[in-house]
Amino acid sequence: MTPFFINIAPGNIIYFFTHNDYIEKVLQPILTMSRIERKTIITLISIFFSTLVFGKNIDVTVTPSNWWTGMKNNTVTLIANAPFSGNAIATINYPGVKLIRTYSGDNTEYLFIEIEISNQASPGKIPILFRDSKANTGSFEFQLSDRLPYTQQSLTSEDIIYQIVPDRFVNGDSKNDKINGYFEVNDRLNPVGVHGGDLAGISKAVNYISNMGFTCVDLLPVFESNLMTMSYQRNGITDNYNIDKRLGNNSDYINLIQKFHQNNLKVIKTMVLHQLGKYHPWSQKPPYKSFFHKSEYKYESSHQVISTDPYSSEYDKNIAFGTWQELNMPVLNQSDKNLQNLLIQNCIWWIETSNADVLKIYEINRNTPDFLKVLFTAIHNEYPNLSIISDHSPTDTNLNFWQEIALSSGFNKQQVHITDYPVANSLADAFSVFNENNEGLQKMYSILTQDHKYLNPFGNIVMADNHQLSRLFSNADKELDQSIMMLGYVLTTRGIPSVLYGTEWLLDGSINKGKGFVRKDFPGGWDGDSQNGIEQRGFSPQENEFYNFAVRAINWRNKNKSLFSGKFIQFAPEDGTYAYYRQKDSIAAFVFFNNTEEPIRIDNKKYSEILGQYSKGYDIVSESTFDDFTNLLVEPKSILILHLKD
Repeated sequence: MTPFFINIAPGNIIYFFTHNDYIEKVLQPILTMSRIERKTIITLISIFFSTLVFGKNIDVTVTPSNWWTGMKNNTVTLIANAPFSGNAIATINYPGVKLIRTYSGDNTEYLFIEIEISNQASPGKIPILFRDSKANTGSFEFQLSDRLPYTQQSLTSEDIIYQIVPDRFVNGDSKNDKINGYFEVNDRLNPVGVHGGDLAGISKAVNYISNMGFTCVDLLPVFESNLMTMSYQRNGITDNYNIDKRLGNNSDYINLIQKFHQNNLKVIKTMVLHQLGKYHPWSQKPPYKSFFHKSEYKYESSHQVISTDPYSSEYDKNIAFGTWQELNMPVLNQSDKNLQNLLIQNCIWWIETSNADVLKIYEINRNTPDFLKVLFTAIHNEYPNLSIISDHSPTDTNLNFWQEIALSSGFNKQQVHITDYPVANSLADAFSVFNENNEGLQKMYSILTQDHKYLNPFGNIVMADNHQLSRLFSNADKELDQSIMMLGYVLTTRGIPSVLYGTEWLLDGSINKGKGFVRKDFPGGWDGDSQNGIEQRGFSPQENEFYNFAVRAINWRNKNKSLFSGKFIQFAPEDGTYAYYRQKDSIAAFVFFNNTEEPIRIDNKKYSEILGQYSKGYDIVSESTFDDFTNLLVEPKSILILHLKD
């Protein structure tokens, strides 16, 4: 084809392409017209071609908006979102960055852009130019940055985790309490409402967490979740690449993690990969209809069993992985290959952005095994030192199933950790006065006899409470002695202890009333609170006694941390008592529970294989020293944590 032009006026040239003979047929009559007629016709042609060739400028957003050089995963899929008219195209001209292909989904407002970033690419801003079928144009500057060196710190049995629900911890910035565009505003009187805790508040409490002796922080989801109700949970995501503004922003999050690391605290990053919020752009206008399961599936109590059933039918699998558990949280179809790629990419982006040490998969049993295998393989390829936590529903029984998937993806057994709900469930009423003395102890003992099911039981996450369970103090019938026994067990049994925020101050709450009643506000997290946990004021003698025990026991554990990767020997419960032994090299401890209403003298003969090796011991609980094990008297409803010495 040959280009022709019509010179309408100086500096105003319209180019168009057509066949020569057609141009001659069209232009010849125009050239024979009078000057006035010719001017009128040319003006009309100018208007026609101006609207045809020159479209409007449109705003384009691209996610992710940045990536890094030096990544093993150097092929990135960008999603451009704009009011494109018809199919759009993108162009990139940047040294070391190759545009592989562009394509639209079912909804042409989304344009997928696959790029490859070579090792020769330099950091900088990459202009991406867009044009749709009606000549509308737009642009976006994609940021390519240097990858900063960071090696994740492994989670081990020597760690102690402090779990935080960000909205319920500390309100450090009142300016983000009410932000335009969010449906829910602060309402502390509503147990399931937004209360206003934020990243600035957590930052103010870093020294408090570190000084208590915790070595790792488990932050529950922080993604933007702009929902009508229960948005404080942040598990109904409406923006995959941004922090909820009521918590802060991405920079606040990165700075907080840096502050944790500066205080020798590891960080757990929680990812929600199986669902989105109702008002996520994809939920409103899916790029592909296949990204979501339909909402026709009714809740089935057996779905957790189906998810690990090797013989399950496709019908049952659809129920297991397609059920919407909340009406405002559509469930993602993780069998869709395009969606898999985007979820994995988002996961890698957050790990790289945050430098978190541990990746936790929220409600892992609601993710398909096939997707998890692909996810874990990609994650391990990029972060071979990363630790993984599989977080389950409290009633999930096949916990080791998810561990096997991670192992088959390249992780070793020391890197894969399981939330040990069976231990938590056995502990819930183990010391209750409403049970027989031996009944609860027998459950605790029996659970550990099943450790052969796990490849690394010492890496299991053990807890008396967490964000999905009743509070320790409530399970302890709100009694101090039982509470000390429960926390003492968590801190000394096999596994990695995890403590829910506020447990150290005996916050109560029953899960039967709802999760909001468990996730109460941390005392002192808001101006005007009568009690202040961070400043340790305003508490009752009972609350102070429990807090002091917690700090004492945690710090003792830290001073003898190697002990908890060593030997574990337990004695079967008898007559309302239960005991076990921890030993590594020259460090040893003997833990004894008296679950009766009477003082009990320790049977030196029964425990001679342990106590016979040592001449003295120091009880962490009573802060007493013993040099005669033949006359050890343990008070009713109490725990003895005896640090043994030769």
